[in-house]
Amino acid sequence: MSKAYLTIKQWFEDYSVNEVDILKILLNKDIKFENDKKIDYANNVRVIWYEIHDKSDDIEIDVFTRLNIGKIPLTNAELIKALFLVDKSKSTSNEKIILASQWDEIEYKLQRKTFFSFINSTSYNKATKIEFIFDLIASDINLQIENLRKDDDKKSYYIFDKLVNDLDIFRDIFDIQNNVYDEYDKRVEFLWNKVKTYFRIFEELYTNNTYYHLVGYLVNNGKSIKNISRKFLRVDKRDFLRYLKKEISLLIKFKNDKSLENIVYGKDDLLITRILFLFNVVSTMNSKYSRYPFNLHKKENWSLEHIHPQNPESLKDDEKNELLESYKVYASPKLKDKIINNTDSENIDELLEEILEEQGDNKNVHAISNMALLSKEKNSSLSNSLFVQKRKQIIEWDKDGIFIPIGTKNVFLKYYTDNPKEIKKWNKIDKSKYLDKLKKILTEYIGENND
Repeated sequence: MSKAYLTIKQWFEDYSVNEVDILKILLNKDIKFENDKKIDYANNVRVIWYEIHDKSDDIEIDVFTRLNIGKIPLTNAELIKALFLVDKSKSTSNEKIILASQWDEIEYKLQRKTFFSFINSTSYNKATKIEFIFDLIASDINLQIENLRKDDDKKSYYIFDKLVNDLDIFRDIFDIQNNVYDEYDKRVEFLWNKVKTYFRIFEELYTNNTYYHLVGYLVNNGKSIKNISRKFLRVDKRDFLRYLKKEISLLIKFKNDKSLENIVYGKDDLLITRILFLFNVVSTMNSKYSRYPFNLHKKENWSLEHIHPQNPESLKDDEKNELLESYKVYASPKLKDKIINNTDSENIDELLEEILEEQGDNKNVHAISNMALLSKEKNSSLSNSLFVQKRKQIIEWDKDGIFIPIGTKNVFLKYYTDNPKEIKKWNKIDKSKYLDKLKKILTEYIGENND
């Protein structure tokens, strides 16, 4: 507060401004009556003044706390920014202006959803995203602060406050023996350089197409951007790419005699989900003309969709009848007549089985060659629909601009099958070609060549 007062006082002295004139501008009223209501069109400053008769410190603090309950507190970033911009040493005002400008540029870029979702997969609700970098730096610093809770949302600020204001703590934390950082502003510069280093790494990873997709995949599978950034600083580009592929291979580990051919829905769901997520990410990366939208991906809960429907044996009889009725329009004339003339409810399962066999390959329906990645919401709406019904709906969603992963879309458009003869059915050839594509795209990440 005293710093703010002295700055304002100096401004009045430098520009020979009459204080009374300024007060008139700030406080004059321009009251007009409209609909029996007083409206102040001056739209300027008003001061709320509280008289406290008991001047003891405890009473003043109590009144201040009571009056400010429910008010919006300063964020960590705002508090740290104040630490960084306060003038305690020999820094020129130009240096502070540069720091403030760099700060705004970093914050502006971190506010972009495509950028921030690439480096962070969790729900991060803080208004200022630069706090994410402060939190990363603070998480590495083992500093005991009195009465600080582990979940205190001001933890990063308290740590930075200690580092810039206590030279002994600063030297101890960073193992510095010389006098280079004895001045307050030198310590600020040191810490600000750490922030800028993190951001420069994020930018380089984001702008490189391969790094963007592989790092984004790892981060959105729970891997730490902090550890990835450290590795980026320590190794050359070739070793860094090898590191990324190795980390991906550790996420997709086949147990015992498992392989792409024999993992199944119901037993290996997490593994299949990770594989299909990777397939979509790498397919987008290889396309060269687009980027996988991790910001849209993190909004959804993802699930495994059967391309050709599984047998709906768990449904109730009335639900099976409804399903059979929806299937009927796609059945062959012979099977359609059989459905129409059926009067025995016990034959429903048999008829459903027949139509599923007619409409696609009904074997190994739980294999990865019959699985696609789709949001739970969209998966539920497709339910036990036939391939032709699902295909039609996928196309409609794509037309409406709804995010459908590229691999899922390509499957239902049969892009992986050469000259498909049956557009409306998912057959044995389609499954084989899809599995071949999975192997081709993912071999260097989950196969023998990932080293």
